[in-house]
Amino acid sequence: MILTDGQFKICTGDSAPNIYYSEDNELIGVEIDLAAALAEELGLELSLEEYAFAGLIPALQAKQCDAIMGSLYIKPEREEIANFVPYLYSGTAVAVTPENPKGVT
Repeated sequence: MILTDGQFKICTGDSAPNIYYSEDNELIGVEIDLAAALAEELGLELSLEEYAFAGLIPALQAKQCDAIMGSLYIKPEREEIANFVPYLYSGTAVAVTPENPKGVT
């Protein structure tokens, strides 16, 4: 359900590296690009509503936006509140040179 005719309101915030501020103080990044592509596909104008990370889900619950783009991990307690569409999987890794002189595994 779209809350405001003609607009796709996204709750978001600075969550580098997926969303960050450009030198012109504009939010940019892969998640902003995804939001823009979704808005275009839906034939709607993108509207970004900025929140602190802790305020994203409360803002969605308060119907201040249609969706969240903010690198939220999918957790059971969050799934009780909202529907999730996984579009990014992340993890942690260590890279070493092929010689690996310290034997890092």
